[in-house]
Amino acid sequence: MSKSKHNGVDPSLLIDKYGCDTVRMMMLHNVAPHTERNWSEKDYLSMRNFQIRLWKLVSQALELQNEDIPELRYEGEMEEHRATLRKAKNDHLRYINFNYNTRNTAVILAKLNVLTTAAWVVPGKVKRDAPEFQEVLGTILICLAPIAPHFCCELWAGLASLPVKNFQDFDWDLSVLEQDWPQLDPTSNLPLKLRANGKDMGTLDIAKWKFDDLTEDAAFDLACHHPSIQEEVLPHEIIKKDFSFVEDFEASLTLIYRQDKEIFDREAMLKKKAEAKEAKKAAKAERMARRAENIKRVQELEKKKAAKGIKPEKK
Repeated sequence: MSKSKHNGVDPSLLIDKYGCDTVRMMMLHNVAPHTERNWSEKDYLSMRNFQIRLWKLVSQALELQNEDIPELRYEGEMEEHRATLRKAKNDHLRYINFNYNTRNTAVILAKLNVLTTAAWVVPGKVKRDAPEFQEVLGTILICLAPIAPHFCCELWAGLASLPVKNFQDFDWDLSVLEQDWPQLDPTSNLPLKLRANGKDMGTLDIAKWKFDDLTEDAAFDLACHHPSIQEEVLPHEIIKKDFSFVEDFEASLTLIYRQDKEIFDREAMLKKKAEAKEAKKAAKAERMARRAENIKRVQELEKKKAAKGIKPEKK
């Protein structure tokens, strides 16, 4: 597909057919904007299904407030669903915010789709009464708005007309494009990844309020409480620490330690293996030489017997 070959797709034809928001989502949902791709209108179905589910979620939020809904199955189920929605929001919002910075829209749309599923599967009573449901649904619309502004503005207008607004952190009088960008909860966990001498040692979950001020020394102090670090790293001399930090996403701490030469020295181990291999080859060569010498001696003996007219013994 090339402009010079005049075989490109005319965007205006697709916009007339599907609408500008849907075409933009089709273009961005499985590759980053700077990546080459093979264009296909088959992507329309997945984007259409995503839009339909969002539209139905907003419709359910409105309709369920006027309905009598059966109680949940057991005491504490509401709190379980609320906790699940909070975790889903924080887990996926972490990737959404990071990939908006790196402009990887394929990951953004994938995470929004998964977050939509998390809101879709909760019972009707949770959709009606839980503040977290309205928070998740509003977060999806705000995060999708830069890609599909017309679609999200329409849905936000419907969501903002809810008679009972259980979640109060949105400014419901403003449009979706004027809302503050969603942020992670201070009590949500972010990962500190641990590595040592090229080996993954594990991950520590750090609360965001502590993660925001994380330093190399603080990360090392936390790492010292990890069993793998205690058993495999701390008994040795640590010669280097490498700390990296990505705001609101993840941090990593890489440790380089001096290994005991008798046990852990890789070069010595490889040398020892090579020496053993050479010794094995030398032993094999010696056996082959002895065998050849024995065969030669037997052949000479047979020749002498033949020269004297003695028939060789039958074996």
